[in-house]
Amino acid sequence: MKFVKVDTKENFHTTDRYGIRGLPARLVFKGGEQVDQIMGAQPKANLRRSLEKVLA
Repeated sequence: MKFVKVDTKENFHTTDRYGIRGLPARLVFKGGEQVDQIMGAQPKANLRRSLEKVLA
């Protein structure tokens, strides 16, 4: 699993490409394809559930 942080001010094309309108935004990829998108502040349990679903 890899986590990366993107400077949205310098990489505005990335926010446009993925339709990000608010921060924080977490995109989950598997095999190079986006499989989930988590927008806004979320409880730890929601983040864990999302990642577990992808890892299953």
